[in-house]
Amino acid sequence: MKRLDWQVPCECTETIHRHTDEVLDVSFSHNGTMFCTTSRDAQVILWALDQPCKVLDEHNMKTQFDWDLCQLSLFNSNDSRLLVCGSVSVLEDDGIRQDANTKGLGAVFTLKSKENAGTELICTHFIPLEPPTLFGHWLTDNLVVGGLPYQGLGDLSFITVYNVDGDVDVKEDPTWPAGENLFRFTGNRYHLMNLLIANVPTNVDKSKFFCDACANAFHRNGRTRHESNGSHNSDGMGSESDSSCDNCSNSKFMDRKTDDDRSFINPEFERQCSRKRQCIDYDEQGSLVGNGEHTCTNTTQADIMLHLKTPKVKHYVSFVTGLHDTIHLYEVDQHEIQRLQRVIDSESLCDLRIPRYSFAFEDTYITGISLAKDHSVLFVNYRERLLRPGHEDEEDFERVFCEEIKIRCIDLQKMAVMEGVVFQGHVGFSYFPAWYICLDASRDYVASCSEDNSVYIWDWRHQFRIAHLLHGEPTPNPYDSPFGHTTVTNGVAFSPVDQETCISVCDSKMIKVWRSKHRIRSLARKQSPWAETGSRYS
Repeated sequence: MKRLDWQVPCECTETIHRHTDEVLDVSFSHNGTMFCTTSRDAQVILWALDQPCKVLDEHNMKTQFDWDLCQLSLFNSNDSRLLVCGSVSVLEDDGIRQDANTKGLGAVFTLKSKENAGTELICTHFIPLEPPTLFGHWLTDNLVVGGLPYQGLGDLSFITVYNVDGDVDVKEDPTWPAGENLFRFTGNRYHLMNLLIANVPTNVDKSKFFCDACANAFHRNGRTRHESNGSHNSDGMGSESDSSCDNCSNSKFMDRKTDDDRSFINPEFERQCSRKRQCIDYDEQGSLVGNGEHTCTNTTQADIMLHLKTPKVKHYVSFVTGLHDTIHLYEVDQHEIQRLQRVIDSESLCDLRIPRYSFAFEDTYITGISLAKDHSVLFVNYRERLLRPGHEDEEDFERVFCEEIKIRCIDLQKMAVMEGVVFQGHVGFSYFPAWYICLDASRDYVASCSEDNSVYIWDWRHQFRIAHLLHGEPTPNPYDSPFGHTTVTNGVAFSPVDQETCISVCDSKMIKVWRSKHRIRSLARKQSPWAETGSRYS
């Protein structure tokens, strides 16, 4: 009960009004110090997570490059680049803008430190991303993956890779790098959505050697994008290390509830973990904790080197397809990625691939997917179809769906839907389902947006709802009112290094920062005049 009341990010500490139109997405840098928001006003704003949050840099893609909107943003794993996905309207021969016909574009920004402190965004590359709803994703720190339609055949598309590496020149215009078609696939382009790159841990048994945070540091050595989740520290702001803790090899402390319950460590283990904080912090009673250092030791160097020399992850290109009711996963070989790092062959002939794995959620409409921080679980947001007798042959746009949105989980290590794991309670009112309802997950929590002006948070282990974050007054079903309007929360993201901090954005142009009571107290004490001395009187 203490965690539910004390450590859940349910207190709004800041409301930001900066965008001039609906805010569509928010994403965190992997080090947790920055976040980016994108909006229908086509602005890209880079923020420093602080009290209060500060604008580091911003770009208006509408005035600079005539974009219609900026839909989504994503940092690469070392936070050196930012991918922004958006769309532009297609113009007819007479110059008339066709609002119903848009094409997707991606912009790659390089993050560069300013001379007078701070960070600036430099737009270096443009890439085509078709269809616009498929978006793009980072395959490596300098390789971007996106879609590209096959000319002449409506249901055949390419997955294409672009290398955006190179020197940064502020004076030059963004370049269009050549792309290499990785493979072809079949799918109705109007139902393709939300491309993700899943780097799934395979033959590394985390429970044999490491606790969760040390295992994530271990995977980072193996050149994957997993980050430490700070499970060693009571405040979730732990230091990172590439070594395991003294007790990590003691398998008796790694007792898990079930085989599928991969994200939780026995509390007895966390109490005995030897990692110490590298930053000044306060314990639960508010007493000052000194500046410690991490004193972990390796289990055995031979064990670590053995796993470092063997494959630790499998790479999958995943996206929504079918009639918005199916998820396909295509495997990408590590050797293929290494070749793409060296050379991009725009003339290469690619093969037609069938998905390595396919998950169909019959009689549903998938509204969003998201990966767990360690890429071991894929979360799926969907609405169920209402089956009406005599209307089985309805077209997709004529279907009627339940208002309730549900979340199911796919175990990407076992490649199976996790039975009995369902998160429910958030809603969608649209007659035609909202095409993207964002969700995110941390070590202990799952959060999802909703069409009722809210964000909901569930306990990951027990699947019950523990927080209801309001962006304003709750709205009734808009289609029961003559105005037909509601406020949709579009994006939510947990800090990768602190699950007690999350940010949400919505249609009413607002950005809200949420923190737990514990985090608020901790930050307040750090900002007090006597924080460095540990005494009220210096």
